[in-house]
Amino acid sequence: MTIGSRIKSAREAKGFTLEELARRLGMNRSTLSRYETGAIAGIPSDSIERIADALDVTPAYLMGWEESDADSYDEIHDALDALRRDPELRTLLSASAGLTREDLNMVIAMVRRLRGN
Repeated sequence: MTIGSRIKSAREAKGFTLEELARRLGMNRSTLSRYETGAIAGIPSDSIERIADALDVTPAYLMGWEESDADSYDEIHDALDALRRDPELRTLLSASAGLTREDLNMVIAMVRRLRGN
């Protein structure tokens, strides 16, 4: 994940539009958009600090030096989308309900072997 995609992900997690965040930062919307898309690679450190503060994340998260809950939310969102689209995945999840931790680990190991992981 790039710094721009982390900014975008954190912005969306907060429910801000580009315009809202840019206004809060006193920044031009197009500049913020270029940060998110990577069109501007060298984001000044003071801008990173202001963006992180407005999004309630750390500058270290934006730089990719640490993970945040936003990463987990993205993974959960992707998994829920997959469950919504795929009835077989829903069946697999339903069939695994009530299994012991040991049985779940065995199922996970079998799935990984099937996938070649």
